[in-house]
Amino acid sequence: MVPFVAREKLLAWAQIGRTLEFLRFSLLAGGRIEACPAAADWLDADKIAARIAKAAEPRQLVGGPVLSYDRDPSRLVWVADVAGPGEPKHHWFAAGTEVWPERENHEVTGGPPLRR
Repeated sequence: MVPFVAREKLLAWAQIGRTLEFLRFSLLAGGRIEACPAAADWLDADKIAARIAKAAEPRQLVGGPVLSYDRDPSRLVWVADVAGPGEPKHHWFAAGTEVWPERENHEVTGGPPLRR
């Protein structure tokens, strides 16, 4: 993922494959800088880790967040392992300013799983 940032706003991102082939490009908010999200909300792993830890209280962040995706690489999401004392680890997700725990039978980014 290659971000395009101006004035601390995330304007767009491009996805480049492992062999450096161009995969996709996404322009956020139609390119209107005032409507674009804060870049740190999507790119700053420390800020994202703090947001997940706060939302998961009193559980503890077990691992730092990793940029991943939900079913399709165009659906970017951060994922981190969280657990309480004596509990197994569970995934928590973050996308922008939204944070949520893993739910059984739901896509990461919301809604029921796709039926194929």
